Amino acid sequence: MRASSLLPSLSIRTGCPIVPIRVSGGLPSTPSHFRAFPYDYGPIGVVSGTPILADELRQLQSRQRVPRVIDAVNALIGQGPEKRSAAPKHRSSLSFAESVAERQVRIGSSAIKCAVTELLIRGPLLSDEGRDYLTLFQPGIRTLPDTLDSEWGRRFVFWLTDCLNLPEGPEKYEWLCERQVAAE
Repeated sequence: MRASSLLPSLSIRTGCPIVPIRVSGGLPSTPSHFRAFPYDYGPIGVVSGTPILADELRQLQSRQRVPRVIDAVNALIGQGPEKRSAAPKHRSSLSFAESVAERQVRIGSSAIKCAVTELLIRGPLLSDEGRDYLTLFQPGIRTLPDTLDSEWGRRFVFWLTDCLNLPEGPEKYEWLCERQVAAE
């Protein structure tokens, strides 16, 4: 029903499209405090609409931009998530929530980073970049895959792995830290 004009303005300024999405599920049956991930890491459904290009927004009068975005989101009401093939079975019998908790205890990282890691591990991964993130968790990997060798990719890897705190040991990422220091 309401939205800020900030998003259309940023789209026009950066040239990036706005992709309307509808998210369903993931909330407890009774109101709860804010959570970064769905309630008890439960399943959610996501439906995305046709991107709204920055050029389209630029051609609209400023008062028409926010309603255009709201209408695109509202058009997704009643559309179910796309059918996906079942995710591959995880290597353990642990639930997602249990796996996140186990990883958090084992490596001492935040729940958010551990949940993102579990999401990557459980797939499905449709891009080379997504699959290459998984290689970071394989023993013996000593170089960053080419698809991740970008400013954003390096920063994401540092964030996700706490720079050095992977179960395989800090020596694996020593060269990454040297590159990060050199870049700063």
